[in-house]
Amino acid sequence: MNIDITQLNTKCHFKLDEFVIDKTLIKPSVTNIPAYIIYAIIRYYLIPLNDIRRAFGNAVIISKSSCYRPFLYELSKNRNGGSLHTFGQREEEHEPSEYEKKGACDVTVRVISRFVDFATLIARGPFMRICIYPENKFIHIDYNADQRHFFVCSSETDNKWKAIRFEQYIDYAQIVAGAPNS
Repeated sequence: MNIDITQLNTKCHFKLDEFVIDKTLIKPSVTNIPAYIIYAIIRYYLIPLNDIRRAFGNAVIISKSSCYRPFLYELSKNRNGGSLHTFGQREEEHEPSEYEKKGACDVTVRVISRFVDFATLIARGPFMRICIYPENKFIHIDYNADQRHFFVCSSETDNKWKAIRFEQYIDYAQIVAGAPNS
């Protein structure tokens, strides 16, 4: 697979390094990242988020560069390494599932007052699982379902994902934006 990252960077609002939490993997080149992960980041996150950013008209940010998080990075943070953010990467021989290969990404915006518009555009995107973290002001997106589901994760839910309806998702986005609930 030949992907010219420099060409993508000149046509997109994003650079690949924004999607990778461990910058040592991409400097001076991306050869330390498996090709299937680079492909997945571009196909499932960079391209759709670039379209959302264009429609939004303001910066869309990969929250704390939290898209691809290597397995060993996850372990160094005292996590079990099973996060979708690893794109299915493991220490042992492991064939990632189709869902794992698509990974996960956390996104936010600089203009928090427009968070409702941003959340609405995310909901219209291709993502299947969308979890809003109102206290941390970001949205987790992934493809780990066959149909779209919305979740909230906050101190109210004991920091566990809780399934919600789209209308509730927008209510939480209004809280993030500082707008009154409808």
